[in-house]
Amino acid sequence: MSGDVIGTAQRTARFETGVTVRSVLALPALRRGVPEVLTGAAQLDREIRWVHTAEVRNIASLLEGGELLLTTGMTIGTRAAEQAALARALASRGVAGLVLELGTTFATAPTALVTACAEHDLPLIALHRQVPFVAITEAIHAELINRQFALMQRGDELHRRFAELLLKGAGLPDLLEELADVTGNPVVLERRGGDLVYRAAHRTRSSDVLAAWEAYARGLPSAPEGIERPILSEENRPSGRLVALALQRPLDRFDAVAVERAAGFVSLALLYDRDEDAVAHRERRDFLAQVVRGDLDESEAATRAASFSFEAQTLLPVAIGRRSPRVGRLTSEEDARWSRVWRDVRRDFDERGTPALLGGDAEHGLLVIGMREQDKRAAVADRVAAQLNADVLRHLGGARTAIVCVGRTTASWTGLTVGLRRVLELVPAAAHARDRPWHDIEDPDVDRLLWSLRDWRELRDFVDARLGPVLEHDRRRSAKLLPTLEALCHHGGRKAATARALHLERPSLYHRIARLERLLGTPLADEDTLLGIHLALRARQHLDPHD
Repeated sequence: MSGDVIGTAQRTARFETGVTVRSVLALPALRRGVPEVLTGAAQLDREIRWVHTAEVRNIASLLEGGELLLTTGMTIGTRAAEQAALARALASRGVAGLVLELGTTFATAPTALVTACAEHDLPLIALHRQVPFVAITEAIHAELINRQFALMQRGDELHRRFAELLLKGAGLPDLLEELADVTGNPVVLERRGGDLVYRAAHRTRSSDVLAAWEAYARGLPSAPEGIERPILSEENRPSGRLVALALQRPLDRFDAVAVERAAGFVSLALLYDRDEDAVAHRERRDFLAQVVRGDLDESEAATRAASFSFEAQTLLPVAIGRRSPRVGRLTSEEDARWSRVWRDVRRDFDERGTPALLGGDAEHGLLVIGMREQDKRAAVADRVAAQLNADVLRHLGGARTAIVCVGRTTASWTGLTVGLRRVLELVPAAAHARDRPWHDIEDPDVDRLLWSLRDWRELRDFVDARLGPVLEHDRRRSAKLLPTLEALCHHGGRKAATARALHLERPSLYHRIARLERLLGTPLADEDTLLGIHLALRARQHLDPHD
């Protein structure tokens, strides 16, 4: 979706005061007049916005709709045409009802007035006993004010709840989830231009929420009713809007108050974060997590992706592992730096016009690249890895900080579920493999294989059988032989290259090799022997030394 949709005509919900013609007929002040409904019995649930006496001519021109009119009949005219014109004018202004007190001007309700009111579905109530109109207006006004006061009290309670959430460190998603619970309907936060920033579905299927949101944003007849309030930027300008959609139940006046109160706190939360990109990032991260879990079918996933302006025929899954220079969890400072990495990566892709969905958390990042038909997978992976590593270097300043794992391309979102799972499984193994710009899931890799077998007792037994005597020797002696064995394997048994790497004279190297052969009980010139020892050395890197 694109374009500035703020201000587009919407199906805005209309709200009732809760005071209706039917409810005021039950008030003692009106009951004392012995009311009788003459017409419009099916319209008694019309909302009453205010109550007026109607003892002036052309009263209809002074009305705005929703009024209950009280009259003794002095100004409705005696001619049938005048009475019909009055009924027609009142109905066109949206009057809630007309109350005619009998006895002062008319002993019975005029036939022409009754007929005209019936034709226009306008409730006409006759009072058979005289009642002071002031008593009726006071009773109805008190009812309206009491309901408004109760509404404001509920609004104040909700205001305090939002404030407490914000003070306790709750984020924007928490505020929107709370609003969705209060309204009993999905809530969408949209930035100026139409991009979805976050949505709280409130037990509604994501695809249904997104379809309703799109219809609402475009002003389609199929759109549900909604309540929207602007979200203000730091310059106090509209930067987006908060929308509650009537998908679970009708919206009422309290929902309007709730959205109004929530919009202020959402604006504050965005100003506090200083960057709504963090919220958009969380929404994309949550979407990719759902794809990994397989929570979405093909249509739902495609709809969700389209809400992020992501559309592509070929999808390339990428996982990014995060390394820390220390053992244990990342510090808050490292987390903050990684957040800046995710932000810059997404912005870089946007600037280059590369379709990309990126979501990162405390453990890893997930990235989906949209490829064009002419794109080559390896070339795209090279560009992605170069961009990731450049942003990582800029913010973290260290080599081997990001582990980039690239999967196989797929043409479906369900296929992407498998692809993302596989690259995620590849990250831990790639962390123990030789360093490279990116790790290809399609490439055979000995270190990945050995890492996957690290818990096998047979692998540990293999390492002990090949290297045990040398390791035991090095534990007891200061002159270590393992580095010589590693260098010899690394250079494929070539003694000249091994000697240069260790900065040794050849006789010294030959002496060490002879000692190794005595310990191992086998000649190192044998190709199979050297291969087995080389595999044992590689496998040892993946074993827990405490096991």
